[in-house]
Amino acid sequence: MAYENHLAAVRRAYAAWDEQRFTDLLAELSDDIVWSMPGHNRLTSKTPGKPNAEQVLKALTAIGYQVSPRHFLADGQRVVALAQVTIGGVQHGAVDIWTFDAAGERIAKYGHASTDTTLLDHALGAP
Repeated sequence: MAYENHLAAVRRAYAAWDEQRFTDLLAELSDDIVWSMPGHNRLTSKTPGKPNAEQVLKALTAIGYQVSPRHFLADGQRVVALAQVTIGGVQHGAVDIWTFDAAGERIAKYGHASTDTTLLDHALGAP
């Protein structure tokens, strides 16, 4: 089933993110990935492309952003992860939505929803 392959790709992406293996994570993404973060900070852009996604990932890593997926829901072209995010020792809940391209081969969209967007805004600074 496609959703099992998608779930495996998202798990690989989280593992690569956690280990700062950005090349491996980027390999899971489509060339025109749209990476969306919430809030009012310098990373809220929805500019498509792997270079933008890499910039966001490195900026999150630089502020000590950690994400720990706890539960996964997969259906069709999407994998939803219920996660715990830690920034500067402060934890909050989050939902990550990974959407695959029409061919089901690469992640085409990443969306993040947080229970505390002000924490991310504070850590990154407003634009």
